[in-house]
Amino acid sequence: MNALVDFLREGGWWMYPVLAPGASVIPVAAMATMFKHRFIAFAATMDLALCVGLGIAGMLSGRRMTEQALAMVNPEDAAMIRAAGYAESMRPLQLAGIIAIVVLPLVLAAIARSRRAA
Repeated sequence: MNALVDFLREGGWWMYPVLAPGASVIPVAAMATMFKHRFIAFAATMDLALCVGLGIAGMLSGRRMTEQALAMVNPEDAAMIRAAGYAESMRPLQLAGIIAIVVLPLVLAAIARSRRAA
Protein backbone atom coordinates (compact mmCIF):
# COMPACT_ATOMS: atom_id res chain seq x y z
CA MET A 1 0.00 0.00 0.00
CA ASN A 2 2.88 2.36 0.71
CA ALA A 3 4.20 1.83 -2.81
CA LEU A 4 0.87 2.98 -4.27
CA VAL A 5 0.78 6.02 -2.01
CA ASP A 6 4.37 6.88 -2.96
CA PHE A 7 3.52 6.40 -6.64
CA LEU A 8 0.60 8.82 -6.41
CA ARG A 9 2.57 11.31 -4.31
CA GLU A 10 5.51 11.31 -6.73
CA GLY A 11 3.18 12.03 -9.64
CA GLY A 12 1.89 15.16 -7.97
CA TRP A 13 -1.40 16.85 -8.69
CA TRP A 14 -1.40 15.63 -12.31
CA MET A 15 -2.39 12.18 -11.07
CA TYR A 16 -5.94 13.39 -10.34
CA PRO A 17 -6.72 14.71 -13.84
CA VAL A 18 -5.31 11.46 -15.26
CA LEU A 19 -7.33 9.33 -12.87
CA ALA A 20 -10.68 11.06 -13.52
CA PRO A 21 -11.14 10.02 -17.16
CA GLY A 22 -9.30 6.81 -16.40
CA ALA A 23 -11.89 5.82 -13.83
CA SER A 24 -14.81 6.81 -16.05
CA VAL A 25 -13.61 4.96 -19.16
CA ILE A 26 -14.27 1.54 -17.59
CA PRO A 27 -18.07 1.92 -17.24
CA VAL A 28 -18.33 3.84 -20.53
CA ALA A 29 -16.48 1.10 -22.42
CA ALA A 30 -18.56 -1.58 -20.70
CA MET A 31 -21.76 0.22 -21.75
CA ALA A 32 -20.47 0.56 -25.29
CA THR A 33 -19.76 -3.15 -25.43
CA MET A 34 -23.21 -4.05 -24.12
CA PHE A 35 -25.33 -1.61 -26.14
CA LYS A 36 -23.46 -1.56 -29.50
CA HIS A 37 -23.84 2.19 -30.03
CA ARG A 38 -21.21 3.97 -32.08
CA PHE A 39 -21.48 7.14 -30.03
CA ILE A 40 -20.77 5.33 -26.77
CA ALA A 41 -17.82 3.53 -28.37
CA PHE A 42 -16.56 6.89 -29.63
CA ALA A 43 -17.00 8.36 -26.13
CA ALA A 44 -15.00 5.50 -24.62
CA THR A 45 -12.24 6.00 -27.18
CA MET A 46 -12.10 9.75 -26.53
CA ASP A 47 -12.14 9.16 -22.77
CA LEU A 48 -9.14 6.86 -23.05
CA ALA A 49 -7.37 9.31 -25.37
CA LEU A 50 -8.00 12.10 -22.85
CA CYS A 51 -6.52 9.98 -20.08
CA VAL A 52 -3.35 9.29 -22.09
CA GLY A 53 -3.14 12.91 -23.25
CA LEU A 54 -3.32 14.15 -19.68
CA GLY A 55 -0.62 11.65 -18.74
CA ILE A 56 1.63 13.11 -21.44
CA ALA A 57 0.83 16.65 -20.29
CA GLY A 58 1.66 15.69 -16.70
CA MET A 59 4.99 14.23 -17.75
CA LEU A 60 5.91 17.32 -19.77
CA SER A 61 4.86 19.60 -16.93
CA GLY A 62 6.99 17.64 -14.47
CA ARG A 63 10.00 17.82 -16.75
CA ARG A 64 9.52 21.56 -17.22
CA MET A 65 9.35 22.07 -13.45
CA THR A 66 12.47 19.93 -13.00
CA GLU A 67 14.40 22.02 -15.50
CA GLN A 68 13.23 25.24 -13.84
CA ALA A 69 14.36 23.95 -10.44
CA LEU A 70 17.77 23.01 -11.82
CA ALA A 71 18.51 26.66 -12.50
CA MET A 72 18.73 27.23 -8.74
CA VAL A 73 20.70 24.12 -7.81
CA ASN A 74 24.38 23.49 -7.24
CA PRO A 75 25.76 22.19 -10.58
CA GLU A 76 27.39 19.23 -8.79
CA ASP A 77 23.96 17.98 -7.70
CA ALA A 78 22.16 18.75 -10.96
CA ALA A 79 22.54 15.30 -12.54
CA MET A 80 21.12 13.52 -9.51
CA ILE A 81 18.22 15.96 -9.17
CA ARG A 82 17.47 15.76 -12.90
CA ALA A 83 17.34 11.96 -12.76
CA ALA A 84 15.01 12.00 -9.74
CA GLY A 85 12.82 14.73 -11.25
CA TYR A 86 12.50 12.96 -14.58
CA ALA A 87 11.65 9.68 -12.83
CA GLU A 88 8.92 11.39 -10.82
CA SER A 89 7.63 13.25 -13.87
CA MET A 90 6.96 9.90 -15.58
CA ARG A 91 4.38 8.86 -12.97
CA PRO A 92 1.30 10.48 -14.64
CA LEU A 93 2.20 8.83 -17.95
CA GLN A 94 2.79 5.50 -16.21
CA LEU A 95 -0.63 5.71 -14.56
CA ALA A 96 -2.25 6.53 -17.92
CA GLY A 97 -0.37 3.62 -19.50
CA ILE A 98 -1.59 1.19 -16.84
CA ILE A 99 -5.17 2.36 -17.35
CA ALA A 100 -4.81 2.12 -21.13
CA ILE A 101 -3.40 -1.42 -21.01
CA VAL A 102 -6.24 -2.56 -18.77
CA VAL A 103 -9.07 -0.82 -20.63
CA LEU A 104 -7.89 -0.98 -24.25
CA PRO A 105 -9.23 -4.51 -24.93
CA LEU A 106 -12.66 -3.42 -23.70
CA VAL A 107 -12.58 -0.29 -25.87
CA LEU A 108 -11.49 -2.30 -28.92
CA ALA A 109 -14.28 -4.79 -28.30
CA ALA A 110 -16.76 -1.91 -28.07
CA ILE A 111 -15.53 -0.50 -31.38
CA ALA A 112 -15.74 -3.90 -33.06
CA ARG A 113 -19.27 -4.50 -31.79
CA SER A 114 -20.41 -1.03 -32.82
CA ARG A 115 -19.12 -1.61 -36.37
CA ARG A 116 -21.03 -4.87 -36.61
CA ALA A 117 -24.20 -3.12 -35.42
CA ALA A 118 -24.05 -0.53 -38.21
